[in-house]
Amino acid sequence: MKSPMDMEFILELLSVEQEYEKESWQMDAEEKLDSVPTLKQQGNTLFQANNYTEAGEKYRDALGRLEQLMLREKPGDEEWNELLELKIPLLLNLSQCRLKGEDYYSVIEHTSEVLEHK
Repeated sequence: MKSPMDMEFILELLSVEQEYEKESWQMDAEEKLDSVPTLKQQGNTLFQANNYTEAGEKYRDALGRLEQLMLREKPGDEEWNELLELKIPLLLNLSQCRLKGEDYYSVIEHTSEVLEHK
């Protein structure tokens, strides 16, 4: 065999066909906080359409983002309490979805968390 040589490939991106929604881990804190009301509204729309499973997923995603933000704050601080105020309605909405799906253990778990904070 003669002396092998490396091959070099050059790729050129011509276009992107569609935008994609960032995953939670790709977002900074401000983007996460800004996405919570949108997820809540999407969940509300799905709930009104009797699509309880998908509505629950939207609420769960919003809760996950809020919990990530709450981990950055000290419990009891003003910022943490503001995030908690956003979290409680989402917990109640998620509980309602779980109740419609007859997942009673989750309902008890989420509503108990609300009662602990109120």
